[in-house]
Amino acid sequence: NESLTPLNNSKNTANSGNIDLSTTTTYFTAGGTTTLQDGVEGQIKVLTQTASASMVVTVANYGWATGAGTITLAAKGASCTLQYTNGHWYCIGNNGCTFA
Repeated sequence: NESLTPLNNSKNTANSGNIDLSTTTTYFTAGGTTTLQDGVEGQIKVLTQTASASMVVTVANYGWATGAGTITLAAKGASCTLQYTNGHWYCIGNNGCTFA
């Protein structure tokens, strides 16, 4: 279905730089650090670790109550779903990620 194509795309982010906001899913194939910048209202973003490594994502505007604004995907299979609402990223699903 061509109308769903923009919603069903993913991109590998190895281990540095900003996460691509033009894709729904970002998967990591290594450990390291990366940054999630502001999205657009209602945007959904899925982050997934596919390697046996630890990826730390610094979130520009995070919606969880306290902490440094990081998400750690520390093991293969760790993933989370985020939604950008009212100027912040909020976790709406989590499988093994640590939020700080």
